Amino acid sequence: MISPLILTNVIYSIIDNLLSSPTTRQIRDTAFKSFQFGLSASMAWIYFLVISIFLWIVAALISRKVFYYD
Repeated sequence: MISPLILTNVIYSIIDNLLSSPTTRQIRDTAFKSFQFGLSASMAWIYFLVISIFLWIVAALISRKVFYYD
């Protein structure tokens, strides 16, 4: 009963840690200090894709150990 919550907690923790990374600061600085909004948007999309792939891999690995009760 607790293992699906562990999977959810791991995913939320990873996302929370990645929100304050140097990469997100670089994206924000590129947009609002250098006023290069196109470059910043493309950096954000690439970062989003990398995080999505990483989360998919983590979820696939952890979901092997998750037991759902019927």
